[in-house]
Amino acid sequence: MAKVKVKFDLAAIKKWLLEHGEKLAFGGAILVFLIFTWSAVSREVLEPSKQPQQLQQKAADVGAHVTRSPWEEKTAGIQIIAYDERAKRDRIAPEVFKWRPLNQSLANPKTKRDSPLLLPIEELKVASGFGAFALKFDAVAGQGGKPGSGGSTKLKGLPWVAIAGLVPFQKQAREYARVFDRAMGGSPEKDTPTYAGFKIQRAEINDEDPGKLDWKPLARSPLVKEFEPGPAEVVHPEYVDSELTQPLAPLQGAAWGAAVTHPKIPLSAQANAQSPPPQPAAGDDVKDADTKEADNDFHRNRAKKDPTANPATNAVNPDDTQRGYRLFRAFDFTVEPNKKYRYRVVLGLENPNFGLSRQYLKDPETANQEFLATNPTEPSGVISVPDGFQVLAGGVKAPRLGEPSVKLMLIATDEETGRELSYEHDVWRGTVANTIAKVVVLRDLHNPQLTEEMTDVKFKTDMVVLDIRGGRIVSGKNGSKLTAPGEVLFLDRNGDLIVRSESDDQSMYAKRVPPEETNARAKPDPIDSNPKPFKPPYKKPKK
Repeated sequence: MAKVKVKFDLAAIKKWLLEHGEKLAFGGAILVFLIFTWSAVSREVLEPSKQPQQLQQKAADVGAHVTRSPWEEKTAGIQIIAYDERAKRDRIAPEVFKWRPLNQSLANPKTKRDSPLLLPIEELKVASGFGAFALKFDAVAGQGGKPGSGGSTKLKGLPWVAIAGLVPFQKQAREYARVFDRAMGGSPEKDTPTYAGFKIQRAEINDEDPGKLDWKPLARSPLVKEFEPGPAEVVHPEYVDSELTQPLAPLQGAAWGAAVTHPKIPLSAQANAQSPPPQPAAGDDVKDADTKEADNDFHRNRAKKDPTANPATNAVNPDDTQRGYRLFRAFDFTVEPNKKYRYRVVLGLENPNFGLSRQYLKDPETANQEFLATNPTEPSGVISVPDGFQVLAGGVKAPRLGEPSVKLMLIATDEETGRELSYEHDVWRGTVANTIAKVVVLRDLHNPQLTEEMTDVKFKTDMVVLDIRGGRIVSGKNGSKLTAPGEVLFLDRNGDLIVRSESDDQSMYAKRVPPEETNARAKPDPIDSNPKPFKPPYKKPKK
């Protein structure tokens, strides 16, 4: 069977469409019309009861029923009240009432008294030293003291620690003003901070367990009562409070400085220049309880407050920014040489609510407490106590070849007599600044012209010389040689690094330079790494 092949002729197709295209378009239009007609005939219509005419009739019937229905209160369950009838009352004659004045309300009513927040000391700092202190003649009579002996037998060598901090007096006054500004039963005297003393707690540091602090109350040394009057105050009176700032102890041979104040409270140059005014010593008129346990009472600088004393020390304007702080200062003369300590302080204030009527107080129990106490301060830093031996740096000899050497002024203060002995000694790197001097000049701190020679004096500083700098010639004009100041790096027995400078020590060094003839006869023994204990540091020459 032969296969039929379909052949598409594009020209024949176009000719056929031109001849029959309008017929196809007309046929399509008729088909669309038939589809719309069928959809209209077959759509869903509403039932007869919901036709518009029936709905209008129902609405008209409901309206007619509402119009014809009568209103019955009982049927509706609503009671209509004639308020206009009920409001009708007989008028009241004004003569019935008598005029009385009204009580005016208080614009600023008083409140009951609360307890103020007590602010502790800020930025506690400590300093230590070893020095000679002047005692009353009676205190050393048993030591062989005699009148007219130049005062040398009145001295005693003591280690000391000075504790200083900032008392936020202005902030405390503002806190009192906030609490008592509208309080009942107050007075300007009661409602102003009045400090009543302080308690000091001390903890000795154990190198094996330095974090363990065993706090114990600190009692004053009984020897403090025997002090002579101290020097003039080095702090401006504006920053001193009689109950918070202990007077300066009678240190001899040196002047008190930054160790007895706080960096934010400047020293008074005028006070340093003035002669010492009459004032009680650091231990005068101290309560007997202070020499016992200090945990039962606050340290008081005076047994009874003098009402005629400078009132500015006990009151301050809260807006006075120039006197925002007072200096807290106390001394500890019960420390032991070569030991380490930390301190903290509790301040005591007179209770402004003490003895007041209970009706004025939020807490009636506060009327029974005479004094209030602040929280303890943060513990101070660790302070090491020296043992009476000191080192001053002198000139450095720096040869072109070999090791440099430096002259040191070794100083020893006798604990029993307070006498100071000094001796020049040459050292090198790696050596210990210990020696035994054959002859030493003993100077009287009251009268430097009075001297006495001592023999076989042991100087045991236990300070290792780690490094020496300076001594090089920096200028040689006009025949003079100017050398760089010497500096010495030490390692002390506590493992601390200490730097002494020739420039800083120059004035103290010059005061202790012995006469030439005495220095020539002083031949030290070889350095003794383990000399005998320093009591006494010398022996008098045989007659």
